[in-house]
Amino acid sequence: MRITDQRRKGLRVTNNNTAPSAASLPTAKAAHDGVTSARRRQDGDGRPPFAPSFTISTSARSAANAQAARTAQSAQTGSPSVPPGWDDRACLDRILDLIRRRHDCNFGQFRQDMLISHIRHRMALHALHALPDYVRMLDSDPGEAEALFKVLLIGVSVFFRDPEAWKVLDTDVLAPMIEAAVAGKAIRVWVPACSTGEEAYSVAILILDALRRAKKHCPLQVFATDINDAALQYGRRGIYPDEIKDHVAAAYLARYFVPCDPDGRYQLRTEVRDCVVFGVQNVISDPPISRVDLICCRNLLIYLDDSTRQALFSSFDFALNPGGHLFLGCAETPGRHTDLFVPVSRKWRIYRHRDRCKTSGVPMPTKPDSWSVTVPDARPSASRDDDVASLTRRLLQAHFPPTAVLVSTSFETCYFCGPTEHFLQMPRGAPTLDLLAQAREGLRSRLGCALRQALKQRTTVTVDDARIREAHGYRQVRFSVVPVTEPDGGDCRYLLVVFENAGNPPASGKKTGDPQVKQLEDELRATRDDLQSVIEQLTTSNHELQVSNEEVAAMNAELQSANEELEISRDGLKSLNDTLNATNRTLQEKVTELQTSNADIRNLLASSEIATICLDHGFRIKWLTPGMEAVGNIIATDVGRPITDFSSDGLGTGIVEEAQQVLKTLQPVQTEFRSRDEHWYLRRIIPYRTESHHIEGVVMTYSDVTEARISSEQATAAMRTMATSLERRVRERTAQLRTLMAELALSEERERRLLARDLHDDLAQTLAIVKIKLTSLEGSERRGVLKAALSEMEELIDQAHRSVRSLMLHLSPPILGTLGLVPALEWLSEEMERLYGLAVHIEREDDLPVLEEPARTTIFRAIRELLINVSKHADTNLASIDCHRQEGDRLSITVTDQGRGFDYEKAVSCPAGESGFGLISVRERIEFIGGEMEVSSRPGAGATIRIIFPARKRQTLREGQQDDDSSPAGRRSQDTA
Repeated sequence: MRITDQRRKGLRVTNNNTAPSAASLPTAKAAHDGVTSARRRQDGDGRPPFAPSFTISTSARSAANAQAARTAQSAQTGSPSVPPGWDDRACLDRILDLIRRRHDCNFGQFRQDMLISHIRHRMALHALHALPDYVRMLDSDPGEAEALFKVLLIGVSVFFRDPEAWKVLDTDVLAPMIEAAVAGKAIRVWVPACSTGEEAYSVAILILDALRRAKKHCPLQVFATDINDAALQYGRRGIYPDEIKDHVAAAYLARYFVPCDPDGRYQLRTEVRDCVVFGVQNVISDPPISRVDLICCRNLLIYLDDSTRQALFSSFDFALNPGGHLFLGCAETPGRHTDLFVPVSRKWRIYRHRDRCKTSGVPMPTKPDSWSVTVPDARPSASRDDDVASLTRRLLQAHFPPTAVLVSTSFETCYFCGPTEHFLQMPRGAPTLDLLAQAREGLRSRLGCALRQALKQRTTVTVDDARIREAHGYRQVRFSVVPVTEPDGGDCRYLLVVFENAGNPPASGKKTGDPQVKQLEDELRATRDDLQSVIEQLTTSNHELQVSNEEVAAMNAELQSANEELEISRDGLKSLNDTLNATNRTLQEKVTELQTSNADIRNLLASSEIATICLDHGFRIKWLTPGMEAVGNIIATDVGRPITDFSSDGLGTGIVEEAQQVLKTLQPVQTEFRSRDEHWYLRRIIPYRTESHHIEGVVMTYSDVTEARISSEQATAAMRTMATSLERRVRERTAQLRTLMAELALSEERERRLLARDLHDDLAQTLAIVKIKLTSLEGSERRGVLKAALSEMEELIDQAHRSVRSLMLHLSPPILGTLGLVPALEWLSEEMERLYGLAVHIEREDDLPVLEEPARTTIFRAIRELLINVSKHADTNLASIDCHRQEGDRLSITVTDQGRGFDYEKAVSCPAGESGFGLISVRERIEFIGGEMEVSSRPGAGATIRIIFPARKRQTLREGQQDDDSSPAGRRSQDTA
């Protein structure tokens, strides 16, 4: 059972979020006196910018539906459903005036029954019963006026609506139009009341495809006009929802549309959008688009009153080129304008525009003694000739007035010329334009035959022996019927009937008294009387048939109106059907998704060993998983029971308190407990949130952590034992290593100091004495030889002295123990420049960490060896040392050169001593005292070596043992550079 079958008994509530064509719903309900309710949709959803009959929030929908139900009930019980005050024409005019002043649109030219239907639905929404109350509401509420305006703009537009009609348009209209088109001449199409542009794009697609098939290049201009600017903006974008797949052929969809977003919407290609020009125009009051070849105005006329329709057809007559075409809706016809439009397809309401008849181009043949006079062209210098011509015309009109009638092809009079009262007479009763009804007695049958013959043969028909019955006998007349055709010899548009008096019939020259002749004359007279009686009977029958025809015409008009109503209903039902189909598809997809999700959740819960139970606000069971039977002996039939009915031995204690805490704080709570069967469970309680983020209870999960707890306890005990043992062993080994390292460093330092003291006290002193003695020999005899020998010995001794001094300083520089590491590095840079010509630049921070003496010594010797390597192998005379503090109280020293570099991987892969760099030995010494060394170098890019060492407080190496740092000089060596 369809909604429309129930007329006013139906109530429809539609969710506009899923309706692809919600704008069309008011059309269907307007045709069947229903009430439409639509929920407010969000902007930017890609739907056409139309409002439904009324827009209400969810909270107000129930009240509106109740009011609509009361309206439907009153209609069903037979009570008057029309609100009081509908007979107040002033109120209705006031409403239309408000709409006109706010939106510059006059709905007074729309059908009144449609306007009343829409207004009544708006009143039902607001529970108003009197029209003046609604008028006051419109005055005070601009939003209601805006809503009513949108309701009255019925914007139903679909791609290729009535596909068979578009096929006929393509084959019978567009194909010949394209074939006759001239290359370079634009094809112009006008689509008034285009709404969101679907029909404008439809005709553009058909013409572009026809041009493509014909391989012609003609500009196309489609003028799409409407009074709704929001709909025009939507049409200009050319983006439509995926529902257009149901109306657009797959070939057109692939050729002229492109997908434009993940939602499945389609956009017209640029070549189509560039052909369509959208503009605001009121087709009723604004000037029409002129010189167009095709007008597509479908399902607009059915909403307008009769006078407005006729005015629109006059506009279409002006706008169309000769031979242009008019495409109307299935319930629309030109009506009385059959002289302007010739049907191409009556079924699909496609018409061809007749060529407008011009006076100079109408072929009107006349006899030599005709009443027409050819007037010569007027010239400015021939004013006297003009006066003579005017005088001649006036004399002819006065003394020889022509008697003629111009009639249509249906024999209706269009124009009278001259005195026609001798030939025509208006019949009694209702006035009529039928020429045969106006013909005098005796002329009607001959005139009808001549009219039909002239219309059929397209030639002039002359009747010389027609007679008109008068009071004293018959009067003989002569008349001619001249068909008026198109200038190009096309269809016949008019018939011109010219009447002339032929005089009385000639009297017989002799009198006869023959009885046989007299008998024949009497029989002939009787026959004439019988024929006249038959003619009168036929006339009466024709009159009755004419009356019947008028009744049929009236019934046809009513059926036409009913057909228009059905067309409106069909539009609404089609839109509603599209909406329902889209909604069904969406719901089917949702059902499939829900079924898949439910199956996934069931399998997930069944595969996991976590028991889950859901409780509502009253802590009653909503649902549970099968695992709860093993945990708390809860089965599926316990749904709805309070959780407090079950023992806490398996579920744990404090469930209600923890659940209340979760509902209050919305924070998860988890508890580990041991059940009666010696199993350990981890209970976790979280809030139960709906899709709208409402809290509808709690969810509890139980995880069996018995094995994990036992394993954890065992692992914890084992790790504790291992950690204790390992820590003890590490402490012992670390103490041993530190003791050995300190002893080794101190022993090495003592040996170096002893060696330096011996060299200084013995060899250096001896060499100094030798030098002094040799110097004293310079004044002895044999001066030349002796001087040369002494000079050579002095040079050798100086060299030995320098070597010894350098060796002494390098083995144990005194500045390292007295001033610290950084001053020692500065001294080392001076020595490197003096001995090797290597300039060393040192950068340092003010607050460097304190190092122990073994660390200072090891780092100093490592840096010295690295600088020696730079001077020998880097092929450069410039290096730098950067000292700064790092995070964690660590000292970082970086040695950098810009020499030729080396391959570090290859250098460290060589056997010890073969590479010549000693990097492995330096790294081992640094790491042995707890430091780190990083090397970065490649051939041709220099080398960067970074030494990082943590600072530590100085401790006594052995209990009761003190090193040399206990002296004042040693204490001074603990500096911060």
